[in-house]
Amino acid sequence: MNTSSILWLIPFLPLAGYLVLALFGKQMPRKLVPAIGISTVGISALITLIVGFDFISHTTPGTVVEQHLWTWFSIGSFHPEMTLHLDALSLTFIFVITFVGFFIHLFSAEYMREDEGYSRFFAYMNLFVFSMLVLVLAND
Repeated sequence: MNTSSILWLIPFLPLAGYLVLALFGKQMPRKLVPAIGISTVGISALITLIVGFDFISHTTPGTVVEQHLWTWFSIGSFHPEMTLHLDALSLTFIFVITFVGFFIHLFSAEYMREDEGYSRFFAYMNLFVFSMLVLVLAND
């Protein structure tokens, strides 16, 4: 499997969870809200394991994997791009972000159960995980 082909899924899944929970969280059954939050971050953590195993087993030290997502705009020779950058340090950080985020979500499902802003909490947690992943994986 090519590491760069699924790298984009790692930050995208928490973003998708945020969008679903922010837009439809109040209308959802209460038990579905943490399931969406936990599963999107959990699947992101599993994909991180797959990407990490592939990266470690198929690359040499000092290797950088980049995945170009899109170009924002082009003016002459200026082309700002959205590109994900994976090296050993960013891999370490995405392991920490996704797994710690997953366990925080898991613990919070029970802890926040009676809270009034239950769906909002999980939406913002997913947004936070997404933001941290983009911060770590951003090329520039």
